[in-house]
Parts: sequence; structure tokens; C-alpha cells
Amino acid sequence: MNLFDGKRALVLGGGSARGLAHIGFIKTLEKYGIEYDMIVGTSMGALIGAIYLQRENIEVVEQLAKDIISKQFARIVGFEKKENKKRLKIVNEIFDSLNKLFKYAKLIKNEGYLEQKHIDILMEQILLDVSVNQFRLPFATVAVDLISGKTHIFRDDNSKIAVKSSIAIPGAITPVKYKNMLLVDGGVSSIVPVKEAKSIGAKRIVAFDVSRKGDAKEKFENAIDVMFRVDGIRGELLKQYQLSQADKVIRLGHYEIESNEYSQIDKLISIGEELAEENIKEIKEIFSAGMIKRVFSSAKRAAAGTLFASLDFGSSTIIVSVYEKDSSECVKEEIIHHDLMFETDKGILKEEGINKLKKYILFVKNTLNKMKVDSYKIIGTAQFRGLKNILEIQRLFISILGKPMMILSPGDEARLTFLGNTFGRDLKDGSIAVLDVGGGSTEFIIQISPIRKYIENIPIGSKRLMMVCEKENLHTEEEIRKKAREYLKYYGNTRNLKLIISGGTITTIAGTFQKMEKYDKKNIDNMIIQREEIDRYISKYAGKNTEEIKTSLNYDKERASHIVFGLIIISEIMHMYNVDDLTISTDGIRRGMFLFSNRPTYL
Repeated sequence: MNLFDGKRALVLGGGSARGLAHIGFIKTLEKYGIEYDMIVGTSMGALIGAIYLQRENIEVVEQLAKDIISKQFARIVGFEKKENKKRLKIVNEIFDSLNKLFKYAKLIKNEGYLEQKHIDILMEQILLDVSVNQFRLPFATVAVDLISGKTHIFRDDNSKIAVKSSIAIPGAITPVKYKNMLLVDGGVSSIVPVKEAKSIGAKRIVAFDVSRKGDAKEKFENAIDVMFRVDGIRGELLKQYQLSQADKVIRLGHYEIESNEYSQIDKLISIGEELAEENIKEIKEIFSAGMIKRVFSSAKRAAAGTLFASLDFGSSTIIVSVYEKDSSECVKEEIIHHDLMFETDKGILKEEGINKLKKYILFVKNTLNKMKVDSYKIIGTAQFRGLKNILEIQRLFISILGKPMMILSPGDEARLTFLGNTFGRDLKDGSIAVLDVGGGSTEFIIQISPIRKYIENIPIGSKRLMMVCEKENLHTEEEIRKKAREYLKYYGNTRNLKLIISGGTITTIAGTFQKMEKYDKKNIDNMIIQREEIDRYISKYAGKNTEEIKTSLNYDKERASHIVFGLIIISEIMHMYNVDDLTISTDGIRRGMFLFSNRPTYL
């Protein structure tokens, strides 16, 4: 399946601060329920498009832009005058000249005013480390390779690489080194990438041009002045050629707003909304769908409610967590145990495994339909990372659920776990550790207040540890503990560590200790368990067969085969850091994804 077989493209141009108008433009398209098949962006258009397709919530994008993006880019690009009204005008001008002189001096010594490491920090706050082809809609960004002089279109690369290459403003930000290329801002060749949209299958195009047209000039003071004017004319001619290929071009105008005026964000968003309103009739006509699509879209909008679901396809379970968007309360959780890990051979999920997965996805779809869930994210973790036939699996998700799975990197899995387990908790005193033991891997994150100092995904989980021990014929408690320790690391400066743990292993054993007959989220959340209790259970059941362990569990008996292995990982970490007790959280990666998508939270 060609992911870029859509016909209608929304093309978002570059223009630094002026590109923030894209947010208002998209808000209005959402308001009228206007759909399209892909987004193609350059520079700020690439950044706004990527955040929107990852978060799938334009209100969150707007808040992110106000809280982080506009402030960071004002610092990165700089040169916006900030006059101190208490100072004399001549003093303001001197300070402004000195500031520019400092920045120009830095440009002489370096490839850009700001290094990529600063952009990496920004990317980490606002984007997940996933591939572009895992977005809800096909998405592409444009950059220019300084070595070959050619335009490069990012279609299925890592989203952070795709965006930071497209926003690498020449002179302001150092170029991005990627696959033997040295990439800079796509606006060098395609300030509004209409031609690139057509090259990947777009037939009907609405382009939003937010660039600033240069003022006419009659006098030129020196050769540099002439060179800048020639470059501006060349860029304008290139842009006009691009725009001539679009079905509809909407221009921001308002040339009094400079490209570095990030303080004008509210005004720019409002202008974006107004321009979309003024042109909404034509946009509707260009983006009109066929009869079948119209019926499907109408049904989809009619079913819209206030529920969001995080669909967590983990290594041993599939968990559907449904949240109320307004209250953030989890109103339903559905847990499906699976053995897909045993259906993997040499990095390929076998046909039998794919058939099982299809049944699970259909069950999830029925659950969403019954609850009238209108928005959701599909999370893939350790089980799906690195599978060689992942494209076949993604086609399965798209055909049934309408969107691909977002396969999280180990770092993002840990960050979302931390976010879900700590949101709303008081973390001011001492050090906090968040632990989530999964089937294939374990997330272990330590925050030494107020900085999150260590974020790690440990490549062993309860089911994987069980499989390793079976392969190596390790059965005693000490043998399993020794094997678990091979995967664990110790970080210093963690005295008085408070431990918060989520995940099926700990919630199942909590219910067992409380003699619960079924999983009860409210009664398990914030429960405290002593390390001694966990160690006693391990000593009693390590080495026992699955049936004996199963009889000890009041519910969730499917975990019997690997629960001891998960508890040993927990116990070893508690012993390593001298932690006597832990606090249970029933949240984790699924709540983290809910917050990422519906609240202006920053990773």
C-alpha cells in the first residue's frame, strides 16, 4: 500500500513567526469538519504540521506554541527589537546594535547561531521519536541538501529528523547531518512546497503562504545590499512558480508583521482563522470528498463524543484505557492477554501471529464502537520494535482502525510512563523513581528533584526474562535473580528514593495480597506494598510450576507463567536502591499518551 495515495493536500509554507498563523487556519478547517489526505510542510509549516498530526489536537498545539515554541524560537532566531521604554532612544539603539554585533560575530565562527543540540531539546519537549509514516495522515517535510544542492523530501523518516532539518534556518541554526547530507531549511528552495506535494501524489492542493514579501527598493547602499535584494527576488520568483501549481493559494499578507515577531502569536493565530473563514467555500469545494467518503465522514462526526482511548499493544497484554477528556478520569479498562511473543521467529511475526493480532484488533474496534470513543492513539512497544514485517502489520491496523500504530522508541516509552505515573502528584521532596515492568522491557526513570536525571528502558521484562531463563535452564530464585541483575544498572545520588510502580505485574500481586476477586483500579491505586511481602511471595513460588502459581492468584491468572520473573525485577531494583516499600500507580504509558494528546504537557 502506498501511504501517499491520497489526493487532497494541505500545504503549509515557511515564514518563521508568521508560520504560527497555520494554527488558526487548521482550527477553522476542523471547525467545519473539512478533511484532506495529507499535509506537506516547510520550516514552521513542517513543525506545526508534525505536532498537529502527532497530538491530533489543535488546541494542544496552540498552547504548546504559546508556552514553548514562540519563546524558544524568539531566542533562537532573535533580532526582534525589545525596547526599554525607561531608557533613552539612543541607548536602546546602542543595545540593539551590540546584540546584533554579538550574533554576527558568532556566525563568522560557526555554521549557525544556534547548535543542533539546542533544537534537540526543543524537539524532545514537543515531539515523540516516531517515524513520519506512523502519523494519522501521510505527512512530508522539505529540506535542502547543501552538498548536492538538491531538495530532500522526508516521507518515512524519523519525525524529529524530518522537522529539525526543515527548520534549520541558514545562519540561525547549524545544518543537520543525515545520511551523507547536510540539510537546511526547506524554504531555501520551496518556501511553499506545492511541487513536492504533487510529486508524492497530491491532485488537489490548498496552499497557505505565510512568507513575507520584500518591500520595493530604489536605493542600495553597498554590494551586500544588492546581493540580499537579488536573493529576495530569486526567492519570490521560485515561490510564484510553486504557487502557480496549487488549486487555491491563501496568502497571509499583513506584511507589517515581521518574520521574527513571535510576540505576535495571538494576532497571527487570529489572522489564520479569519483567512480560512473568508475562503472556506472554495476550500470546501476543492477538498470535497466522494459520496462514500462523505457518508463515512458524516457518520464519524455524528458519533463524536468526549472519550479518548489509549490502545496499548504491549509484549504480553493489549490494554484499552478509555478516558473522559474533560475530567481526565479513566472510565474503562479492557485487558487482553496474548502470546504474540511466542509467534515471532527471527524478527518476523508469523502468519499465525498475524491472524491472532487481527482478531485482537477487531475486538478493540468493537470496544471503541460500543463506547462511542471518538479519538484514540495506538501505542506499540517492545514487542513491535524491530519487526521485519512491520509494514504488513501497519496495513492491518490501518485497514481495521483507520490509522497506524505509533511504535515508541525506548526513550519515549519511558517518558510517557513517567508522565502518566507522576501527573498531578507532589514531587517536590526528595527523589522519585517510576518503574513499569512490562512483558518485553522495563521502564525505569529517576527524577532527582526538580530535574528528570535518568531515563532508561531496560531491555528485559517479565516474559522475556522467563524465556531467557527457560532457554538457559535457570529455575531457582538465585539463578533468576542473578540473570535479572545482568540487565540492571545502579545510579548514585539517589538517597531516600520514593518508588512508584505501575503495570500488570504489580497490580496483579497487589490484588492477590488484598484477596481481591477482580481488578479494582480505585482500590489498588496508591496502595503501599512492602519489599518483604514481595520477597516472601518470590521465595514461596520461585521454581513452582505454572498451575501452582495460578492457584495463588485471585484474578489475572494468565500472568501465572511469568509473574515471579516480573516480581524479581522489581525486588532486585528495590534491593539495589535500598527501597523498603513502593506506591502503586494504576496509570502509566496509557495515561501518558492520553495527556500527551489532550493536555499541553511537555515530555
